[in-house]
Amino acid sequence: MEYPVIVFKDEDGVFIARCPVFKGAHTYGMSEEEALQNIKEVLQMCEEEMKKEGPEAVIDPHFVEITQVLLA
Repeated sequence: MEYPVIVFKDEDGVFIARCPVFKGAHTYGMSEEEALQNIKEVLQMCEEEMKKEGPEAVIDPHFVEITQVLLA
């Protein structure tokens, strides 16, 4: 399975990886590659949990279009 993953660098320089499909599916790494490897492990655990709990463990991703950006 493929899942959307968002990776960003926080203010401390740590890479955070999140998957919006599963509740609480996030991890970190000192590099982008490490964060991506770690989120793969998290997603495997989430898939196992989904097998136990059923489809209600999954959140359908939504896509929102932003047409105007307000800058302060």
